[in-house]
Amino acid sequence: MKAEPLARTFISYARSDGVNFAAGLREFLTKENLSIWQDIVALEGGRDWWSQIEDALKSKVLQHFILIVTPAALTSPAVRREIRLARQEGKTVCPIKGPGQSRQKRVAMMAPEPPVDLVERPSEFNALKRQLLDAKGDALAITAALRGAGGYGKTTLAEALAHDPDVQDAYFDGVLWVELGEKPDYLLAVLSDLITRLTGVPPGLETINAAASALGEALGDRRILMIVDDVWREQDLRPFLYRGPNTTRLITTRIDNVLPASTIRQPVDAMRDNEALKLLASGLPSEQATLLQQQLAQLAARLGEWALLVKIVNAFLRD
Repeated sequence: MKAEPLARTFISYARSDGVNFAAGLREFLTKENLSIWQDIVALEGGRDWWSQIEDALKSKVLQHFILIVTPAALTSPAVRREIRLARQEGKTVCPIKGPGQSRQKRVAMMAPEPPVDLVERPSEFNALKRQLLDAKGDALAITAALRGAGGYGKTTLAEALAHDPDVQDAYFDGVLWVELGEKPDYLLAVLSDLITRLTGVPPGLETINAAASALGEALGDRRILMIVDDVWREQDLRPFLYRGPNTTRLITTRIDNVLPASTIRQPVDAMRDNEALKLLASGLPSEQATLLQQQLAQLAARLGEWALLVKIVNAFLRD
């Protein structure tokens, strides 16, 4: 049986730009009589390195996780795995600004909160989530779409995905949200707002092409999820597709031919009967909803399990 690590504090860092800072921090904390786990001194030869890190982070003795934030740490898959495991194990996570972090990039969270009467749709939700994250839970730079008729719940699904903890962990540089509509006449203002949120500086640009190029530059190599909601025309979507090699675009639309050819499509159709019934009964007195479950199910079926229509009738029933 393996001996459990005795260290109470774990130091996480990227070797390419944080090793010297980590060594100095370890020396300082050790002098303060704190027990430290750091891979450069604790890893054993002949054993898989990640299994040893897992043993340390899963130890009941270990309580604290110190992250040395450097440019390389922010993009390191290994560091992200350590952070995710530390959070899963309930460790106290404490970031410390390391070398090269004189100016922090802004992290945007623009996605609206999902509605309070959100009904989970696991089939569509999980299918798209598997496309946005790889097997290790890291972000995948793709263009994906929720596609279906109006009122079928595409926007609500996108909101739920944006607020999923795993998605937020993977897209740690932020979530951007754009709502377009049938004939948007404010594209320049929308692009300028995104650039300002990312850089902190209003761009002062006068053309959509210039703003699209500036947005791509502002995205840089950051891990961002950009959701472009309710797209009707290809020319309106185009400015949001420039550059950003690590940016994932998630589009909601009812029109297939506005999407780039390589887009991963997730159809969103009518709700399943149990999902529609749950939405139709949301907010109703529980005893009455239980008593009238069969009638409510029949009504949901008459409404075609169409999310928007079910929601409208639910509001009427609650009133």
